Amino acid sequence: MRLAVGDDECYLRDLQVSAQYQNQGIGAQAITESVRLAREYGVKQLRLRVFKISPAYHLYTRCGFIIASEDDRFFNMIQNIT
Repeated sequence: MRLAVGDDECYLRDLQVSAQYQNQGIGAQAITESVRLAREYGVKQLRLRVFKISPAYHLYTRCGFIIASEDDRFFNMIQNIT
């Protein structure tokens, strides 16, 4: 997992869980930690980009992300940090 922090936004990049550890809640824990860190940085939004065909899309929606925009291949998703 990698975070890139800007003035009002934090970008979640490269969240990867090895296949042998998927479906064990690790991705959700990583997102929870990303939200915690975003709050700590004082940003207002956590953002990410995911392939439309990626099963990770469902993880992100379960964790509170919504689609902000999309193109042919990607969803651009956000979660407001309060």
